[in-house]
Amino acid sequence: MAISINYVTTMEGNLLNIPSGKPFSDVPVGQTCDPSSMIDTTIYPNEYSQFSFYHRCKDLFGEKITCKIFRAGQHYKTYSGDIEVVRGKAYKEAINVGATLGRRKGKSPNKDYKFEITAA
Repeated sequence: MAISINYVTTMEGNLLNIPSGKPFSDVPVGQTCDPSSMIDTTIYPNEYSQFSFYHRCKDLFGEKITCKIFRAGQHYKTYSGDIEVVRGKAYKEAINVGATLGRRKGKSPNKDYKFEITAA
């Protein structure tokens, strides 16, 4: 996997590894998605789907998490709350800064952003 896990306290990786999940038109940012309706596949090899990311975080940290986003090693933003709400906000941030896989028009993804997830 592209995400490394310190089994004691944190999950960290590049922001472009945050899974996309359901479209924002189906589940607006700030709302939770029922685990039974989460996307459980991904077209990218060795990446987490929305479903597997949710359950991995739940197993490691419980229902509430804190996600810190770093830009070039400097703290950029922090989100706290339910796993799915935080994932949605982090993915929306990834879109805003161009740190998503499958960029159009030949643009490569922005790899300057990292994330660190801990229990809230």
